[in-house]
Amino acid sequence: MSMNVRFDLPPDLSASAPPEARGLARDGVRLLVASPESVHHTVFSALGEHLRPGDLLVVNTSGTLPAAVDARRDGRPVVVHFSTPLDDGSWVVELRAPGGPLLDDPGTVVE
Repeated sequence: MSMNVRFDLPPDLSASAPPEARGLARDGVRLLVASPESVHHTVFSALGEHLRPGDLLVVNTSGTLPAAVDARRDGRPVVVHFSTPLDDGSWVVELRAPGGPLLDDPGTVVE
């Protein structure tokens, strides 16, 4: 089965260059902070406000592909952003609400 998918990613939403090349300060880039209670969208300069003794800080150095597709999950629209292919042929993806934040249900398998 062959499928054609078309999507438009506005250039201002694509991190195709370092922050400085896009007119941003390095510490002004977006940051996702996850805790057992919730997920917070903030900026890197506010990182210290979210850390406590014993916390684990994970630094993601992987790139994100300029690829996203519209989909539906549980009857609701989502945007699937592709990140990393895995050895078994599946992908690590981010599910986002259309025009909105990352959906906070990590570990979800989408087929």
